[in-house]
Amino acid sequence: MDPAAITIDNLADPVVIQWLSEIESAAVFYGKSTGFLAKYMRDRGPEALQVAVLYENLVQDYSQLAEEKYGQKIIAVYPTEGSLFSDHPFCILDADWVSEEQKMVADEYLKFLSQKELILKAIQTGFRPIDVNLLDESDIQEVYQLSFNMEHGVTADPGVIIELHPPTDGLVIARIPDLWLLTRNSE
Repeated sequence: MDPAAITIDNLADPVVIQWLSEIESAAVFYGKSTGFLAKYMRDRGPEALQVAVLYENLVQDYSQLAEEKYGQKIIAVYPTEGSLFSDHPFCILDADWVSEEQKMVADEYLKFLSQKELILKAIQTGFRPIDVNLLDESDIQEVYQLSFNMEHGVTADPGVIIELHPPTDGLVIARIPDLWLLTRNSE
């Protein structure tokens, strides 16, 4: 289903509630954060936790450490349905209530973030560039290949990662946590 077409009625559908309840019933526990879950996997091994939803950079941080300790890496699995990008959009507003100074500062910040050294540092710390055209530059490609590979538990192939778009209706977005609270494993 196209996420833009998801409605409140879809969230209240008994079939959807049952489906999510079945998934949530398999949850052993809920961590405080994805970082907590990644550390738990690294420290306790595959006998304690075999599946978690994690950011790629956490897989990269802990994959080799888990292998050293338990003989098994933490490996990213990329769903064929798509992945949600952890995006933190940045925009410069063009509105009458935004001063010229604020626009100038925002523009300077964007220039700062666009510096090649910062892009390279972001890639080195496990953040995949959303603009795959950056990979056409040999120095960026080199750093990318050192960070994104199966040695670190992640794929280098940006084509494997299909962006899954979340719903666009604000009311639907606001109600998704209610659905999760209704279906989560509380045992």
